[in-house]
Amino acid sequence: MSSHKKRTTIFAKILAADTIVITAALAVLAVSFYFFTSKYLGESAADSMTLAGRLALTAIRSGLDGAGLTSRQMADNYGIKVGLKTKSMDIISDRLKKELQYTSADFISVAGQNGVTLCSSSRVPRSPEVETVADSEPLFLSPSFQKSIATHSPAAGIEPVYPNGIGMTAVAPIFNEVKKPVGFIRIGYLIDGRFIERIKGLSGADLAVEYRGAIIAASVPLPNAGEAITVASLGKNFLTKRIPLMNGGKDMAALVALYPKSKIERVQKRGLSAIAVISLFALFVSVVASARISRKLTTPIRELATGAERIKEGDLSYRIKATSKDELGALASGFNLMAQALQQRETELRENQDQLVESGKLAAIGELAAGVAHEIGNPLAAIFGYIQLLRDAPPEKRDHFLEEMTKEVGFIDATIRELLDFSRPAKSESELFAIDEAVDEALRMLSFHKMMKHIEVDRVRGAETDKISGSKKEIVQAVLNITINAAQAMNGHGKITIAAGRDDGACLLRIKDSGPGIPQTDMSRIFDPFFTTKGLGIGTGLGLPSAYG
Repeated sequence: MSSHKKRTTIFAKILAADTIVITAALAVLAVSFYFFTSKYLGESAADSMTLAGRLALTAIRSGLDGAGLTSRQMADNYGIKVGLKTKSMDIISDRLKKELQYTSADFISVAGQNGVTLCSSSRVPRSPEVETVADSEPLFLSPSFQKSIATHSPAAGIEPVYPNGIGMTAVAPIFNEVKKPVGFIRIGYLIDGRFIERIKGLSGADLAVEYRGAIIAASVPLPNAGEAITVASLGKNFLTKRIPLMNGGKDMAALVALYPKSKIERVQKRGLSAIAVISLFALFVSVVASARISRKLTTPIRELATGAERIKEGDLSYRIKATSKDELGALASGFNLMAQALQQRETELRENQDQLVESGKLAAIGELAAGVAHEIGNPLAAIFGYIQLLRDAPPEKRDHFLEEMTKEVGFIDATIRELLDFSRPAKSESELFAIDEAVDEALRMLSFHKMMKHIEVDRVRGAETDKISGSKKEIVQAVLNITINAAQAMNGHGKITIAAGRDDGACLLRIKDSGPGIPQTDMSRIFDPFFTTKGLGIGTGLGLPSAYG
């Protein structure tokens, strides 16, 4: 792997680790931010809605008190009493309109003794149809009217207002000169859009009015849907808190405090956007820091890799500059100590190797001398014996003794020639030939050998393309030597298998016999010159060493 790839890999790993850590940290931060903002902004919204509800209830209580006081004062109005006495609706209507200008009430109405409205006036514009119905509204259905007629005193409460509204109303009896009720006056304040806008101006929070399960007014825009708008439908876009409006233990209507979810979402989006910006900045810093860290790491690593390559090539004098005092500096120092130790050991090994070579030469010379003495000594002793016999031998025996002496001299000559061939092998010309050709040539030569007469030869041929470059003569000689050794080991009876083929791209030749094999104790010496287990006069001990060469 090149240094650039190493640096890139380390940089990528550092950057990946930093990215994972930063991403995990920012993910935790984002989730925590979202959770805590949802929790605390929700609590803040709840507090805001609670405050708006309290202000609204306070305003309602104040309105009920004002309505009760105003109804008590208007019950003593002379003009209204005169109108009731004379049953003049025009007088009553004019008086109600004038009184409505001096009060903050939204509507005033006058009813007779039977509780049926005789005349009414409203600050809020009403259609003619509504105006007609309002002038004849059955006031006797009002809980405040029932309480007032029973106690002969003013009564106030939260009650329905025609046509489909709710308001803070007060009913007071109108007495004649003998303190007998001759009618009733009703004054009220609507709990409508104007009311909740005033509350929003004080609290800053949005409100809605729920009446008979539907929203009839709100400080926020409502969709123009054909179906009634409910608190549940508002809950899609708002946090809601329902504040019941009770009258005599009965839930008459409710104020609904609203808090837009978009406010919370806007804060969360801004926070998450800030976290995203921080993430990008952190990743940028991480890339820059990772590049610098990887550069600081890869520079000494490349030096270590270069040093290892130099050591591999045999340059044990190469050293690394330890420029830092951290782990990489310690690694460089350790590398230098290792290289120094290897260099010292190589020097020692060379010295020991030179000594071993010298010792080996002496041992080889000694072994060679012993082998030569053994191989030549026996024939010389035989020749010496025949010479002694020739002195006293009759003429007919001398030819036999001379023939035997000639054989012994021939054995000495063959031994010397094999020794010379082993010690100074002739240089053969290199040629391209098929391995099977060399094996076939060796087997043709062996077919005339007396040891091969009862030997079964099994030939396993390789591919036709199995050719090698080398000395064909040396390969033939090696096959001859090994095959004759095998035949001698089987005493001329057995099977020899010769197989040619390929093994991992190399040409391989296997020669196997069915003999007893080589004892384990002799395996280390089979290629030593003059080592043989065949007995005197059978072999010189140079066949396998020559084949090995």
